[in-house]
Amino acid sequence: MDPETGQYRTVTKVKVHGATERCYGVAAFLEPGLVRSHLPAADYRPKAYLLPMWAYTAVGFREGRYWAAGFRIEYNPKWDPRHYDDRKLLSAMRSYRKSMGKVRF
Repeated sequence: MDPETGQYRTVTKVKVHGATERCYGVAAFLEPGLVRSHLPAADYRPKAYLLPMWAYTAVGFREGRYWAAGFRIEYNPKWDPRHYDDRKLLSAMRSYRKSMGKVRF
């Protein structure tokens, strides 16, 4: 929201320490067990791409870190992405699919 006019506007450039920089919208998809607390900003004009309809949340930057707007309501170690190695996960998924044969829903 533009503080001078009170109108919403899409920001593509911003001044940081006197230099004009391009900026981009950011949103996050939280892991299971977290609930978003703020919606991300959105530009609803027509686009050439579509995002999946997931529960995106707002993202901010403070004290040199990115922060997602949400809070934990439940913890299950099976959901924690730190317990999975992406280098092994994709091959494990392929093996599982192969072992199951054709599954129809």
